[in-house]
Amino acid sequence: MDRLRRAGLRTTLARRGVVDALGEAAGERRHLRATEVHQRLTGRGLGVELSTVHRVLTHLVEVGVAHTVPVGGTATFGLADRPHHHAVCQGCGGMRQLTA
Repeated sequence: MDRLRRAGLRTTLARRGVVDALGEAAGERRHLRATEVHQRLTGRGLGVELSTVHRVLTHLVEVGVAHTVPVGGTATFGLADRPHHHAVCQGCGGMRQLTA
């Protein structure tokens, strides 16, 4: 949240929710598609539109809070809090984070 404020972005409910969802996914050592972030937020009762999730993710990538990795033609997002690598399965297209 501090990085968002330093970048001049307010810490809105949507931004906090997206960062929390990405943080949970980081704990699972995985990235999320925008639709998966949206599902996690709506599952918690947050009435956030998918377009808002896309916009928030774009802002997070622009300020370096998150990064994106294309997997199977779809963008996936993860927190840029610590260095890590990505392993992508050539069979199913699944992706996992690996510690650096």
